[in-house]
Amino acid sequence: MSISVATALQPRELLTEDLLRKFDTPGPRYTSYPTADRFVDDFGPADTLRILADVPQRRSAAPLSVYLHIPFCESLCYYCGCNKVITKHHERATQYVDALETELGLVVEALGKGRPVSQIHFGGGSPTFLSDGELSRVIAALGAVFRLTPGSEVSIEVDPRTVTPVRLAHFRDIGFNRLSFGVQDFDADVQKAVHRVQSFDMVEVLMRSTRELGYVSINADLIYGLPKQTPQSFARTVQQMGELRPDRIALYAYAHLPERFKPQRRIIDADLPTPAQRIAMLGDAIGGFLSRDYCYIGWTTSHCRPMPWPWPSAMAGCTGTSRATAPLDRAVVLVDHHSAKVLQFDAEQVQAHNVKDHAHDTRQHGSAMRTKHEFFAEVCDAMAGIAQILVTGSHTAQADFRHYVEKHRAVVGAQIVGWETVDHPTEGQLVTLARNFFVKSDRMAGSGGTNK
Repeated sequence: MSISVATALQPRELLTEDLLRKFDTPGPRYTSYPTADRFVDDFGPADTLRILADVPQRRSAAPLSVYLHIPFCESLCYYCGCNKVITKHHERATQYVDALETELGLVVEALGKGRPVSQIHFGGGSPTFLSDGELSRVIAALGAVFRLTPGSEVSIEVDPRTVTPVRLAHFRDIGFNRLSFGVQDFDADVQKAVHRVQSFDMVEVLMRSTRELGYVSINADLIYGLPKQTPQSFARTVQQMGELRPDRIALYAYAHLPERFKPQRRIIDADLPTPAQRIAMLGDAIGGFLSRDYCYIGWTTSHCRPMPWPWPSAMAGCTGTSRATAPLDRAVVLVDHHSAKVLQFDAEQVQAHNVKDHAHDTRQHGSAMRTKHEFFAEVCDAMAGIAQILVTGSHTAQADFRHYVEKHRAVVGAQIVGWETVDHPTEGQLVTLARNFFVKSDRMAGSGGTNK
């Protein structure tokens, strides 16, 4: 989608140099939750089982998100602070997958089989260290115990040096629909300084193949503050990344902590950019991506929530550490006694899900109609996991649905924030009604937006 940014706020108007300096400090990594400074040594298996056992009671209808950590890498990147194992012995991965399946069994034993899952993410390390057969095995194991919801996100972090277009095709065949390429920087001197050499041409071929294979979303990671980087060199990387046009860009600040992460001791302190250069790289990168019609999602630090920009775009440029696409956490539902329409939306898109009262024989009555409870249950399933919902429909349909929700689906009931009586609205009228409702709700709450 092409957008105009001529009349919108420019990055330097919002991200002043004082603000950038204020937050250009080390903080807990947001790639894990709880963040690393909240981990304690006395958290054991019993604590894990206790929390897992509580999940079905607390969020019985909400889909789960599943993260799998694959720690292996063939080569050490000097900047890395992740939990990793450097090895060229791929047989170790087979043992790890065995253990992963065992742990999956323990988790399912606590959660129950067949729980809905809306997001699966493979991170690392380098998940693409696993062979195609091992990845297929893990995906099959997940599919045997969880139920993927319609439109589920199945993503994997990709080290471009470990894949080919043929491998990307296999990933797509077994169910992956999102990829995140670890690029960091295209400058040859920077790549040598961090021990991660991969050419622009290599990444270009892979991204082109990814689009041809029909992946839903392509992310690329960049890091500013690496050794040998300068504002000028990083501007060239921003330009090259703009040419590749990934759907999303995650821009991270390098945190130099050699006393904590041993690999970083191989980085020469004198090669690191100065604080002023880091600030210039961040501001110029945001400006560079905005000029290429990307939408700035937000800036995350240990004290700052994402900040929405006031224009829509199908693209996204992101600084911080959030990797997953932001969910559509608001919806309007039109319900009657025989059909329902669930419209999830944000400022730039609407996703529709229809639920119809398909006829089939019921055991109780032997009739060709589904019971009202069965139909309402399916509507609730379609609403599961959406943070805020406005329910609309006729007075009678709303009353019956409300009675069912209050009696049988308290979790979904907590997600419903309003009820409106309407008469045969179009889809566009529904979305307009809901957007006006939430704008008024935000003003009354003093929130000014949907971020949490």
